This record gives sequence, C-alpha cells and structure tokens, in this order.
Amino acid sequence: MVTWRKKTNLILYGSKIFAVLQHVLNQDAAKAYLLFQIFPFIVGKNVDLNDDHWELYTLLAEITDISFASVIGLETIARLKEAVRAYLTLFKELFPNQPFTPKQHYLVNFLKVILLLGPLINLWAMRFEAKHQYFKQLKKIMNFKNLCLSLCRHHQKLAAISRNSIFKENKSGPVRHVQEEELSRAKQRISSTTALN
Repeated sequence: MVTWRKKTNLILYGSKIFAVLQHVLNQDAAKAYLLFQIFPFIVGKNVDLNDDHWELYTLLAEITDISFASVIGLETIARLKEAVRAYLTLFKELFPNQPFTPKQHYLVNFLKVILLLGPLINLWAMRFEAKHQYFKQLKKIMNFKNLCLSLCRHHQKLAAISRNSIFKENKSGPVRHVQEEELSRAKQRISSTTALN
C-alpha cells in the first residue's frame, strides 16, 4: 500500500521564489529500490546532465551498484571510497542546512565492512524485510488482546498452507537407484571422514 503525504517547500529559481507542493511517497525498501533504479528512465530526457543534483544522483547510483555487487575487487573498493567522498561533499554543497542522515553516515563504513566481511549483498536484510511485511499486513485482521498469540497462529496457518501439503503438488526430478558398489564406496568415504574426527 502506498500513502502520500503533502509538504510545502519554498524554492528559489533565479530571482523568483516559488511555493512548491511536494508529495512524499512512503514505501517499503523493495519499492524504493525499484523506483531508484528506474528513475533515470522516467526523468532522464528532461534533465540537464551537467546539473549538480543529477551528478549527486549518479554518484549515489554508482555507490548503490557497487554495494549490490556480488564480487568486488580492490579497484572497485577504491572507486567506492572516491564515490562516497564525492557524494557526501556534493550533498553538503547542495544542501548546506540539511544534516546527514544515519544511512548517509553508514556509507563511510562500507569500505571497512567490505574488506572485513566481503560483498555487502551477502549481508543485506531484504528477505527479513519481506518476512516482516507479512506481519505488518496482519494488523488489519488481528486480535490485539494477545498480540503474540495472534501473530503466531496466523503465521502457522501460512506455513501449513505454503509447505508441501494437500494444497500443492509434490514434484521431484528424475530418480535413479543407487548401485551396490556406489553405496559401499559412499559408506567407506563416510567412515574414513568420521575416523579423522
């Protein structure tokens, strides 16, 4: 569900001041990421490529692409360091009265985390966000007297339906029988590895 919130800002354009009614879109992480990815296709032809705000967006897009990469080399980490520095500097130039958000501050720590733990895509919490979304949708139909019990029961019903049950067909791939010699070799390998422990 997408909700809109109205907000008024004053914008100085040349020598004139305009009151702009802005719509702020509240959405979950997956929808925000999708909008961020398709944004150049929506507004790209109407944007001056030399504009500083567009440069800020492209720097953030580069940081995002590197952050979501599954394989990262040392040259890429150096490029990420430069992009983060340029992004934060340009953000402060364009919005001097706007403080950094905590998420912008975390960009500085990306380099250390990548060097210590590898690509950030292996650490993301998007699946947990998706799981939490189910519980957020339950608030429309729940009993709030015993919140934990209500959440537990609804989740157990969902798990029972989504598992291999009478509601789904069980499908399996091709099956072949194991030959006697293959079985004896497998048993021998297992016994030799357990003997090492």
